[in-house]
Amino acid sequence: MTGYSKQTAYKLVHERKVPFYKPEHGGRKILFKRKEVEEWLTATRVATLDEFCDDMECSL
Repeated sequence: MTGYSKQTAYKLVHERKVPFYKPEHGGRKILFKRKEVEEWLTATRVATLDEFCDDMECSL
């Protein structure tokens, strides 16, 4: 879903940078809610050059 490797996903979980859940019974299983991961992935939108210039009132 994210395009990240399994190793990168585990690193993000370890650093608590991505929302995740662990079952009450413990164990090694990690659960993700699709909606939360999608929101996390889209949380830091980068403005287009046109949007940036509109905000800065610059000309190209």
